[in-house]
Amino acid sequence: MMKMKGIVVTVLVVALIAIGSFIGSLLYAGRIDDSNSYGKKEIYHSAEEALLSFMGDDTGSGKNSQSTANSRLTQRVTVMTKEGVLPYSGTVTKLQDAFYPGTYEIEFSTPALLPEEASVEVQMEISEGEEVYILTGDQDSGYTEYAVATVGSGNIVKFNTDKLQTYTISTTDIPAAQKAMSGMIGES
Repeated sequence: MMKMKGIVVTVLVVALIAIGSFIGSLLYAGRIDDSNSYGKKEIYHSAEEALLSFMGDDTGSGKNSQSTANSRLTQRVTVMTKEGVLPYSGTVTKLQDAFYPGTYEIEFSTPALLPEEASVEVQMEISEGEEVYILTGDQDSGYTEYAVATVGSGNIVKFNTDKLQTYTISTTDIPAAQKAMSGMIGES
């Protein structure tokens, strides 16, 4: 009888140690996943803010705002033809440039040549009635003026194109400013 009690106690102790080890390893693995999931959580939060903005709910914006040189905005970029809205999406980034304030970059998720001219519309933090310059190119290779538009009601910038590419929208005429600067530097 005593021998049987000893065997039962030994089996119970071994079972408790095995269960404790199993639970401990699960907790440890969960802790490692949490420490490595910062990027996943940030991607999830960005997607959540974009979805809320798409649905017209601004309550989620600014919760995790970080000060960076450029900040992504969650404005919806709409590409439309006579037939309706095309299935293209874009990201608007506000460029923090001391020389050219009020400058934004629109980058489409899929650059494409369209079969017909389409209208690109995006709501921006630019006052209604203000003139904006739609540019192609970049700061390193230089900008080329694509079009000039007037901000419409609801602070919507609208321009026509048949090519989805990266566009820069600015309240500053950047090509003219760069040309003036190069002229001043050339004279000295």
